[in-house]
Formats: sequence, C-alpha cells, structure tokens
Amino acid sequence: MVLDFHEFSKEEYELRFEKARGLMNRYGFEAILVGDEKNYRYFTGDRPPTKNRPTFILLPLTGGPIVIASDFGAKTAKFITYVSDVRGYPMPFTYGIVADAIRSLGVNRVGVEYDDRIFGAFHSPMQWGEFDRMKSDLSNVGFPDASKLLWELRLIKTEAEIECLKKAAAITSEAFRRTFAEAKEGMREKDVAALVSSHMALLGADIPFRGKPGPSSLVILDANHSPGEPPIPTDKPLQKGDILHIDGGAIYRGY
Repeated sequence: MVLDFHEFSKEEYELRFEKARGLMNRYGFEAILVGDEKNYRYFTGDRPPTKNRPTFILLPLTGGPIVIASDFGAKTAKFITYVSDVRGYPMPFTYGIVADAIRSLGVNRVGVEYDDRIFGAFHSPMQWGEFDRMKSDLSNVGFPDASKLLWELRLIKTEAEIECLKKAAAITSEAFRRTFAEAKEGMREKDVAALVSSHMALLGADIPFRGKPGPSSLVILDANHSPGEPPIPTDKPLQKGDILHIDGGAIYRGY
C-alpha cells in the first residue's frame, strides 16, 4: 500500500504558486522567503518538526521552489511536499543555507515576513541575529516586507480552501451535537473537553502533532464561573441546571 501524505493535490499547490507569483510580479519581488508556520504549510502542506528547527520555502518568480529544513525535517518534507529541491541543514540553524539558496537563484530582491503591520500574525522563525548577519553577507540583496502580499494572497481562498472551511464547520457542528447528547451530570468540565476533542478527531479534524494544532480556542465551562475567571476546563463536576458553554472549533487541513 502506497501512503499519500499530501494535504492537497499538486495542482492546488501549483495554483497557489501561480497566484503568489502574480503578486510578486506586481510588487517587484524576484523571490519570497516564507517561514511562518501557517504560510509554510499553505505552500507545502508541511509543518516544522519543532519550534527550534526553522523551516522555509524560497519561492522564486521563475524556476522551482526550494524547501530548507533541518536534516530531520527535510526527510519528512520529501514525503509531505511536492517540492523536489529540499535542502537539509545540521542543527543548530545558521543563516548560511538560506543565503546559499538565495545566491543560487541570482536574485536581488527577496520579500520576507519580518514586518507584518496588518494583524501582527506572521512570524519568521529566523532569529533576528541570523537575519542581520544574512543581510550583511548578502549586501547586494534587498529584503522588503512581503506581509501585505501574503495577506492579499491568503485572504482570497481557492475552491479547495473553501471546502476545508466547510468541512471544519461540519465537523464542529457534529462534534458539538454528539457532545451535548452525551454530557451528563457528574462529568467534569475536563471530561466534556475530552469528548469534544475526541469527536472532532474521529470526524477527521487535525490531530496535534509535529507542530500541527488541533481544536481551536477550546473553552468549556458552566455558567457559574466568575467573570474574568480563566475559561479553562477544570475538575468541577457538572450539576443539574448548569448552562454549559463551549466555544471553539475544529481545524481541518489547517483551516
């Protein structure tokens, strides 16, 4: 049996590259360096194995993309992504492998995620010290802010992304229905949290592993919690008459 680890079809990722390149051409970027976990996954379907192993995709205006990962992450990236050029580095990370990849493209203007002024949601995994050293080493290369380009790209969803959002909503709705049908007096708030999470997982939601998040913003509590009290499931047993409040949702393929 041949296992397929890809989240989307090769055609879907090619469509995302094409859309990104259209924006790169408009913004005057010869390449973009993407390392934020959510954006890296958007382009590859992969996730960094851990926070201390920076992982990037370098997408040029022309030519094939390059994935840069730790030696450990590079092995799995070859199964999870469709990118043929995957370059691994030994820990700890230093900027050199990224600089070499940029040099190999012969580009002079590379957009990066270091200045997200819109929502403050993008975070490059490259340490500032390494980034400064890379800029000094590549003194002929400009590194303008690409966050506006990335938001413009990601705000307009493809059909495949829309289907994922629909699936996440359907999983959430059914998980809530099952949980409320099974919740009963004497259960702890933590037990209800476990019910919701397990139902979401069984229905196909993302399961946390290798940096991949699971259920989003899961808040479970009864109406007797004091205002301002942390909305975290506790060992408190549910009693007859409690109003159970669940706020959260499933994540499906990152959506």
